[in-house]
Amino acid sequence: LNVDSGVYLYHEDQELLNTETTDIGYQEILRRIREEESTQAGTYSYRDEKGREQLAVYKYLKDRGWVFLVRESAAQVFHAVTAVRIIVGVLCALVAAAIILITLLILRRESRELLVVEEAISRLGDLNLSADGELKRFYGRKDEIGRIAQTTHQVCGQLRETIDDVGRVLGEIAEGNLTVNVEKNESLYIGDFRVLWESLCSIHANLMRVLRDISQVASQVDTSADQVSTGAQALSQGTAEQATSIDGLIENVKMVEDGIAILKVGPALTFALRDGLFALGQMEKVLIQEEKRVNFEDVLEKAMLENPGNWKKHYHGAEEELAVKRKYSYSDRCRYYFAGRKVQEAMEKLIDNMNSVEIPLGLLHQFMPIQYVKVRDGKLAKEARALVLDSVNEIVEAYNYAVKYHYVIGEVFTA
Repeated sequence: LNVDSGVYLYHEDQELLNTETTDIGYQEILRRIREEESTQAGTYSYRDEKGREQLAVYKYLKDRGWVFLVRESAAQVFHAVTAVRIIVGVLCALVAAAIILITLLILRRESRELLVVEEAISRLGDLNLSADGELKRFYGRKDEIGRIAQTTHQVCGQLRETIDDVGRVLGEIAEGNLTVNVEKNESLYIGDFRVLWESLCSIHANLMRVLRDISQVASQVDTSADQVSTGAQALSQGTAEQATSIDGLIENVKMVEDGIAILKVGPALTFALRDGLFALGQMEKVLIQEEKRVNFEDVLEKAMLENPGNWKKHYHGAEEELAVKRKYSYSDRCRYYFAGRKVQEAMEKLIDNMNSVEIPLGLLHQFMPIQYVKVRDGKLAKEARALVLDSVNEIVEAYNYAVKYHYVIGEVFTA
């Protein structure tokens, strides 16, 4: 086309030669060239008179004043591209379908294996320590299922070994063998099971100490049996266990006079020990800063709530009643918690706290009036441990009076 006149210089249709173009797309291209005079090749797409999309490529030959144009319908130009798009789309769909199918097959296999692992873990949650039996086929695998199976197997094995060792220790103790080696398999008690091992050691040590104390008392009773009243000796085969409490001490004397040879002292002593410790705790609230207090009553209460086996069957009523009975009941079920590690530590800390301050006599009179009189008269040291033990001594002296057997109280509490 001539740029200035828009006349066809060449066209495949001979009839259009030397005629002015009427094609709207060509006319727009000529307008752009006249305005821009750019010699760069360009493209232009448009719709012709029949509404078909056309794509034109042109080049302006400025020195001649001509423009060279090539035009084709967009459908023809993009036919091959459309075909390629369809082929690629179909291939992508096939690949996607294959990937989805393979993924579903893998997930199906994995889900079956995960169900096996989940069931094993659920049985382990019910403390079925043979739960790892069905996981053997997964051992050695490097994927997540293999690692979970191996970990579950290790947990089951560790629990079996630990429980077997606990059974060994408690079984030996139940059969009367207190020389059992509790520390033999200490390495099994790892993590939170360390507390279990410490509890076994504490139980063993406390039982040994109790047996030694019983042996000492039995020896004293045996060597001094001739001092027991003739009437009590005559009825020594009719021993009976009686319920003890602080308010029942007078009845103990009557029981001895009636011929009862043996009086059960233990609960009354621990009741008095608890009474003395609680009294120290009340004075601690007055004399010790809050952040340094032991709060022994709270520690004992927490220990009883965490392990209710020693009182649950003995105390009944509403929660408020149970809270009172756990601390102050004459059946004194809290004594079974005195040997616990945390309670023992709280006792020692309470005594250390009260020994670190001067206890005013007026405060001592308020919470320990009997001990106050002895301290005032110079018969008892104003020292925390001595005050608590004297609370127990008062009960022992009452029983001592009942059976008319005067041994030296101080030797019992030497340790």
